[in-house]
Amino acid sequence: MTLNDKAHRQQITWGAVGAVAAIVGLVVSHKLAFTSPHGKGIGFNHYALHFMSYNRLGAIVGLGLSAVGIAAGVFRRTFLSWVAAGGFAVVAVQALIQWHVGTKSNIFGSDGATLAFALAMVLLYAATAWVTSLARSGADTKK
Repeated sequence: MTLNDKAHRQQITWGAVGAVAAIVGLVVSHKLAFTSPHGKGIGFNHYALHFMSYNRLGAIVGLGLSAVGIAAGVFRRTFLSWVAAGGFAVVAVQALIQWHVGTKSNIFGSDGATLAFALAMVLLYAATAWVTSLARSGADTKK
C-alpha cells in the first residue's frame, strides 16, 4: 500500500467520523431553531464527556463537508480534499468570531470542542491533500 493510498483511506475514515458526528448532531438538535446560537451538545454530558455542539445548520454543514472529504478519498481527487479543508476552516473561523463578537453570531451552534474538531479536520484534509499532490508531482517527474 502506497502513501497515497493511505492518505485516501484517511480521508474516507475521517469523513465517516465527521458524518457520524453530524448525523448525531442533526438528530439531537431537531427541536432547536435552524440557526440557534446555542447548539445541542453531542456526547455523554452526564459523565462530563462532551464531544462537540451543533444546531441543525451546523450539522448539515458538517455532513456536507464530511461528504466532500469522503468523495476526495473515494474518487482520489486532491481538489476535493482542499475544498473540505477550506470548508472546515470556515467553520473554525466562525467559531472564533462568535467568541469575540458574541454568541448571537454563532450560526452553527458551535463551541470550543467543535472548534477543535474543525481544526483537526482542516489539518487532516490539508495534510492528505498535500501528500497526494506531492505523490502526483513525484510520479510525474519520474516519467
